[in-house]
Amino acid sequence: MKHHSIHTTLSAILLSSTILLSPSVCAKTVASDAWARATVAGQNMGGAFMTLTSDRNAKLVSAFSPASQEVQLHSMVMEGERMVMQQVRSIDLPANTAVALTGQYHLMLMGLKSPLTEGTSIPVTLTIKLASGYTEKLSLQVPVKALSTR
Repeated sequence: MKHHSIHTTLSAILLSSTILLSPSVCAKTVASDAWARATVAGQNMGGAFMTLTSDRNAKLVSAFSPASQEVQLHSMVMEGERMVMQQVRSIDLPANTAVALTGQYHLMLMGLKSPLTEGTSIPVTLTIKLASGYTEKLSLQVPVKALSTR
């Protein structure tokens, strides 16, 4: 009888684990072509760029880097002849669609702790959230490229 009870308990634990780790719950987001632009001495802001692809409908909801006091999600929009940057709460990542954070969207590193130097890299952690509420963390080492890189 005791053996049956242990078997039932183990089966329940395995089933629960399978449900929690099921692919329908967990997203897989991939970052490619990540880079940050070098800065000059005294510049307290910098930009980081990449392409994100998620296998589920998701949203990029935040970013963090120890290289800066804050990382904001930004969009750039044209207002007449002027390009304006503004912080956004999230960036949609439609399933299986490459979303470029190189033009309309990018990461803004605010309050740089030191200049971003070409040839180095900075750690960046992205937080991705599914509609189900599941949250995924994506840790990157972002190479710093020349100030003239576009």
